[in-house]
Amino acid sequence: MSLETLLAAWPLLLLLSGIFFLAGTVKGTLGIGLPTAAITLMTLFLDPKLALPLVVLPIVITNLQQFLSMPEWWQVLRRYWRVALTLPTTLFVTTLFTTQLDSNQIQLVIGLSICTFCVTTYTMPNPNIPQRWDGVAQLLAGSVSGILGGLTSIWSPPMLVYLISKRVKKDEFITATGILLFSGCLPLALGFTLNGLLTLEVATQSLAMVLPTMLGFWVGARLRKHLSGPLFRNVVLAAFLVAGIRMVASAVMS
Repeated sequence: MSLETLLAAWPLLLLLSGIFFLAGTVKGTLGIGLPTAAITLMTLFLDPKLALPLVVLPIVITNLQQFLSMPEWWQVLRRYWRVALTLPTTLFVTTLFTTQLDSNQIQLVIGLSICTFCVTTYTMPNPNIPQRWDGVAQLLAGSVSGILGGLTSIWSPPMLVYLISKRVKKDEFITATGILLFSGCLPLALGFTLNGLLTLEVATQSLAMVLPTMLGFWVGARLRKHLSGPLFRNVVLAAFLVAGIRMVASAVMS
């Protein structure tokens, strides 16, 4: 389906708005999962090469908001500067090669990324990285996250595994997550612009999806106070996992 057809189809525009509202709700409730939710649902009916750039501006705006609300972020940045440097660098470079993959290959990578996201988030692996290996671990986590983000717009799984393995306190974990999520946003937007995926036409549609995303984020932040966090997370992850497996199977069959 071409973008011109999509823009002319109001039912599909409403569907997109609903998807980004839901994705924003997931992020508002869990703090993560916006690109995972949006891309998972959009690729059910949209070419991955259109779905990836459509999620860019909602990611930038929501992560900017999360970043600006982080207390004493500069102190946390000093601890994780290697991740914050390698992640956006490798992400930007990887975006320049994304267009060389066909849609099935991109769908396969997205599906595998979503499955990885679900497994790592649900099982919460807890390795312990010795302090002497922390520098290497940061470079590895940043590089893998950046490569994954450049191909799929989803770069949280390796980053989360690293932070969990450091066994940081809750406040530091939330602040570090906010910083590292935001660090990849602008390189993602720039890379997709240079490789031709984020055209002015697509950027306009992406900008239109910011409003339903922010509304969903607002709703999710309030739902978080009333819903069972673990139950909501498990339901969302189960849905993601099913969709991820479907995408992998579809890409392999094609």
